[in-house]
Amino acid sequence: MTRKAFGTTGARTGGAARRPAHGALHALLFDSTASLPLQFARYLAVGGAAFAADFGTLYVLTEFARIHYLVSAAIGFLLGLVLNYLLSRVWVFNRRSLDSATAEFAVFALIGIVGLGMNEAIIWFVRERIHFHYLVAKAISAAIVLVWNFGARKALLFSERPAPRFLRPLLPPYERASLASAAVAAACVAFCLGVQGFCGAWSAPFLAYPDEPSHFVGSVMLRDWLVSGRWLGPVQFARSYYQHYPFFAIGYWPPLFNVVAGLWMLAAGVGRVQVLLIPALCAAGTGWLVFRFAQRRAGMVAGLCAGALYLSLPAVQRWMCAVMVDHMTALLCLAVAACLLRYLKRPAMANGVLCAAVCGCAILSKYSAAYTPALPFLAVLVLRRFDLLRKPSLLVQPLVVALMVGPWAIWSRKLAFYGLPSEREALTPARAASFVLETFRMFPPVLMGAIVLGLIALLVRPKAWRADLVVLGLLFAGHLAFLFVSPVGPERRYLLVLAAVLLVAGAAGWSEALAWMSPGRRWAGGVSVCAAILTIAFAVWQFGRVPRIPPGRIREVVAFVTRDRARAGQRVMVPPALEGAVIAEFIVQSPHRPDHYLLRPGKEFAHSDWFGRNYSSVFDTPQKMMQYFRRNPVDLILWNEPPGAALPAHARVMGEMLRRYPASWHIVLSLAPADNPATSWTVYEYRAQPANPL
Repeated sequence: MTRKAFGTTGARTGGAARRPAHGALHALLFDSTASLPLQFARYLAVGGAAFAADFGTLYVLTEFARIHYLVSAAIGFLLGLVLNYLLSRVWVFNRRSLDSATAEFAVFALIGIVGLGMNEAIIWFVRERIHFHYLVAKAISAAIVLVWNFGARKALLFSERPAPRFLRPLLPPYERASLASAAVAAACVAFCLGVQGFCGAWSAPFLAYPDEPSHFVGSVMLRDWLVSGRWLGPVQFARSYYQHYPFFAIGYWPPLFNVVAGLWMLAAGVGRVQVLLIPALCAAGTGWLVFRFAQRRAGMVAGLCAGALYLSLPAVQRWMCAVMVDHMTALLCLAVAACLLRYLKRPAMANGVLCAAVCGCAILSKYSAAYTPALPFLAVLVLRRFDLLRKPSLLVQPLVVALMVGPWAIWSRKLAFYGLPSEREALTPARAASFVLETFRMFPPVLMGAIVLGLIALLVRPKAWRADLVVLGLLFAGHLAFLFVSPVGPERRYLLVLAAVLLVAGAAGWSEALAWMSPGRRWAGGVSVCAAILTIAFAVWQFGRVPRIPPGRIREVVAFVTRDRARAGQRVMVPPALEGAVIAEFIVQSPHRPDHYLLRPGKEFAHSDWFGRNYSSVFDTPQKMMQYFRRNPVDLILWNEPPGAALPAHARVMGEMLRRYPASWHIVLSLAPADNPATSWTVYEYRAQPANPL
């Protein structure tokens, strides 16, 4: 009896008499137990150790490394998570619902990720809304998240009951494939973040594309609207916001990217680093889907090569380093294909609704995905699955898409076509060919040749066109057809979906060709090794060729204005050549938005359509422009005139006015490095002078 209670291995009489004195402490600290109070006491101690690591990391990173407190909180939380898992498994709990350590840690981490979201939300609410110190906010958050973590992990992972039904897909035989797929997804995310960090995207200005500042400002506007509490007047709030930061176009573009980015910045804070995580994750998700499509047709090595090649393409890397929507749209379009294949395999109502919901999300990310609702019906016809035409699970899909997209389309119907050219380009075969040729030019010559050979192999083997290739082929054709009729040119950011489909098709073609030439798969090993070596070489070579983005001096100039609280609420005119980038930087650096009233020379002194056509300048002489400023004074003008730049007429007149009237425009900041005139900046302050007849 003594042995069972205390775990002794011998009948030592003298020792037995002394055991009870410290037996309770020994049982509390070392013995396995099924007692819920004792487990909670141990978990409390484990939570204390994890909290110490978490709290210390938060303090050190925030106070000494000068990292934003929300980012520091996330890093500390993740470190505490690892320590918590190790101690919980070996000391706290005595039962395990899952036999697999990898599956167990995955669920443990998932519970921790939910707790991380709770942690960030509570810290933000207590810090920003109740205005407690961030360390007090962290203490309150830790207590709430502790109860959540213990209860969820006890119920799901360390209970005497068998694993819940929704966790059974993590059990063998699916565990190994799921773990490999998760590892590839994690590698894709790490690769994309590495590309962003290597090229300097996190500290770069918003200059990758003219639309980039608009996407960022629109997302922050939505975030600030949610924080403001003025939820019943979104249009009025947007109009007021535009008076301060006139560079967003919600309504012209669908809202999904702005909604996702705005919600994410509620937890992570406002900044370029935070919002760039979204295109990085979307690019990684597209690369992972390319891997999955190719893996199912040609094996693991081919899938890895296809995914790595996609993420190594220069166009893919360029647009993952910009605050743009194209990677989100590419991910959702490929996800439509994956969901459609799932529906064709098992045409249940849930799969049909899922496919339709992803179609709706794709359209709400960008209207170039408007063709996706037709894909299920086209696939049914091409694959001759006519029995599905009678199933409600297929017929309900257009209704789901209409319910998702319809309200937004009705509300923004006057804005969706604003500024589009009245004359469309001729719909000729040459225009269609330009999109196809530009898609192939996205690949290096050797890779392009390999893809062409794979496509030829598919053309000569009709039996290779099973459901997956048919669906991807329809996706390719639908995307190409929509671009063909749209008023856009063959820009490579529009062609990411087409490039992904070509990589999968090329891998499938090579798999079919090798299976036909070598039925015994004698060449499979050698070909796989060669493909892997070439893919790694290309990925490393392209990674080293990623162009670094110069940081510029926009941040320094904007900081000169925003750090001086006496300038809050002033009217500031931004430079004509960098309107969007400067406005976005004001958003980042203004802690009390909306703050300054920013003015765009392109809106005040010129007229043109959305694409810059039909341009005309309001003023043709410096004297007339100076008269305007005397009637409508501004406090500051930020001026940047790169040497050799072809400025529009209103900008040339503006520069001449600043030089001709130095008494009215006093220089308060001048940044003119001799080694790089392109980074020269001047900040002018307006000082009213007695009006003289001109």
